[in-house]
Amino acid sequence: MRVVGIKALENQLSEYVRMAAAGERVLITDRDGVVAELVPPQEGLPPFAKDALPIAPLQEILDQLDEDRADR
Repeated sequence: MRVVGIKALENQLSEYVRMAAAGERVLITDRDGVVAELVPPQEGLPPFAKDALPIAPLQEILDQLDEDRADR
């Protein structure tokens, strides 16, 4: 299992995604607390439809997170 801060994750996202794809669990921390985790895909999950869209691009999510933090 790996542990990575959110800023380091942002800078090296593809590396951590490859780790998760290879079977490693990656915990994502922010201010010394775990806020998310990357895990390998579960067996038997259906493939994504070609026309499926992500909820939001990662950069948009990270920008919103920065905006939320600025209010504190």
